[in-house]
Amino acid sequence: MLYEVSTLEECSCSICPRSRLPPRAFKLRAASLRPILDLRDAAAVHAKVMELNSVIIEAQSHTLHAQADSFAQVSRIRELEDRIVQMEDWEREKQRYQLHEVKPGVLAYILKEGMAEGEPAHQLCANCYQHRIKSILQEEHLAVGRVHLLVCNRCGSELIIQGLRQEAQPRRKPRR
Repeated sequence: MLYEVSTLEECSCSICPRSRLPPRAFKLRAASLRPILDLRDAAAVHAKVMELNSVIIEAQSHTLHAQADSFAQVSRIRELEDRIVQMEDWEREKQRYQLHEVKPGVLAYILKEGMAEGEPAHQLCANCYQHRIKSILQEEHLAVGRVHLLVCNRCGSELIIQGLRQEAQPRRKPRR
């Protein structure tokens, strides 16, 4: 069944401005709704705070990852710079030596004339030299002067300068 209202002079609802309630009652009712609205606003504020906190945490996480990446890149750059310095130092050092045949078939690197820079005359192991390592060959005599050797204490190379090595004599192991 439909109800028709011909005139809205008096309305029975409490919200309508044409209601029978005095304006003061309407204000009281609006004031009683304020805490509910405040709760709704507080919930919205709390939701926004939570959302902002998650954004801040995500930004901090990205910042930490960027810092870690930056640190790794800086470390890698330092490592490469050190490697470049080592290569340049080796190239400079390498210019001081020349390959020399100590005995037919026996090769070692010796200091070039005028490049001693205060060092005594010495010979470098050709094997270690090829690996960019400066290893000075040491003289040794075996079998009471019958065998004269140049020995690399790093890689174990033995260069026989004079005499013959007997197989009964054990070979040296390199010190590393």
